[in-house]
Amino acid sequence: MKSNKTDDGRMRILLVEDSRVVSGVVAIMLKKLLNGQADVVAAYSGEEAIDAMRDIQELDLLITDFGLRTSTDGIEVIRFMLDATNLRPKVLAMSGTIEDFKEALNERLEDKAQLIQLQFIQKPLEREALQSFLSELMAK
Repeated sequence: MKSNKTDDGRMRILLVEDSRVVSGVVAIMLKKLLNGQADVVAAYSGEEAIDAMRDIQELDLLITDFGLRTSTDGIEVIRFMLDATNLRPKVLAMSGTIEDFKEALNERLEDKAQLIQLQFIQKPLEREALQSFLSELMAK
């Protein structure tokens, strides 16, 4: 990816979270923290995320929950992105159990995890933690 923003300055984000309430809250936080300069596409399952990635040409940030209550979890979403698309956004992985996510990611993606800039964030998501991540992202 060449930049963190679209031509009109907006950040392109795919948010993968199976709880519509959590997804809505995170989308609102993202838009507020990015001063409305974010295009957030919400996917409520891993399958929806994969379908969305088939149509997305550019993506700045993938935010995915680990424990999606669907047959395709957050790691499978990341694997699809790496195997079947040219998208290489920064990835923010959300989980109530970060250590489990890290362990499963290393086991299931092996060396592929090196291909992305990946950070983890604990759920429930706190505004300050998201703000810190976005500040780091914007600085790069």
